[in-house]
Amino acid sequence: MEPKDTHQANTPQEASAVASNQLEEKHPLVIRWTHWINFPLMVVLTWSGLLLYWENSNFRVGLGSFTLVKLFPAAFYEALHLNNRNPEGLAWHLSLMWLFTANWLVYLAYLGVSGKWRYIAPNRSTFGRALGVMLHDLHLRKAKPPQGKYNGAQKLAYSAVALMGVLMIVTGFALWKPEKLGWLAVPFGGVDNAKAVHFWLTILFFLYFVVHVAQVVRAGWSNFRSMIVGYELVSNLGGAQPEPSEPLLRRLSLAAGVTAEAQIRERSIRGFVIASVAAAIVVGTLMWVGSQSGDEEVPRPLKWATEGRDEEHERDREREEQGPIHSASRPLRTEESESK
Repeated sequence: MEPKDTHQANTPQEASAVASNQLEEKHPLVIRWTHWINFPLMVVLTWSGLLLYWENSNFRVGLGSFTLVKLFPAAFYEALHLNNRNPEGLAWHLSLMWLFTANWLVYLAYLGVSGKWRYIAPNRSTFGRALGVMLHDLHLRKAKPPQGKYNGAQKLAYSAVALMGVLMIVTGFALWKPEKLGWLAVPFGGVDNAKAVHFWLTILFFLYFVVHVAQVVRAGWSNFRSMIVGYELVSNLGGAQPEPSEPLLRRLSLAAGVTAEAQIRERSIRGFVIASVAAAIVVGTLMWVGSQSGDEEVPRPLKWATEGRDEEHERDREREEQGPIHSASRPLRTEESESK
């Protein structure tokens, strides 16, 4: 049952406040923090994944024996200095996977406990509305599709990303300890297929990031700021309308009419100062860890993540040299699909 709006405009001042700019809550604190924590984690995990993938770079885009694009050519790794850094990539990847997993589980748990999952869960009308959004964005349809908190395209994208994160975690753990956790790869048809799924999920995450940033830029400053401060300045006269599940009384207590602009300005200053300090701490920490090189260029603070991996890596190499073994409990190397 949706909460009722019990506020009545009893004075001319209150009536004016209802008709003026207001602050509308858009992104709760947990959503914002998990969003911004996820960004550097995904960047470093993608980078370290490429350091690992260099050793067995055998995926491609093509048809049959014809290869359109090899992922990735040697020149790509050399240009970005990603070659011959497998131990370093392994240390970073195995260290940050725990933070990524914890952050993603906190995000999913919050969606479930708070009921916010309803905002992104697709329904029967979502696909049609998503098509309308796409046609509108391509200037093929003039009528603006229904927005609500999220439009149809956003619901599909955010729900898909939530699922992709879960699949990334499951396949990642299957690849981490294939002899012990190979059962996680059974739904994918074995560890070799889990590796392929893990790789293509990374590609999809990258493409999503590109589109997401483009849409944020297109939406404008107010939309970006709302992911920092949690609120958006809206007008009660046209434009974005309040969500029916959020009582008007709550918004009026946050933005008392003419002071809405001052309130959003104050929240923006505070939010961006906190974000800047947090970003400086994250970047500084990553740079410090990266500078603490030990054996095989593995940062000493990350050495714990690779303990015992050398022996496992040698066993994997020996099995791969004997040929692919299609088993869910033993690590596999994806068969070379590149056109000879």
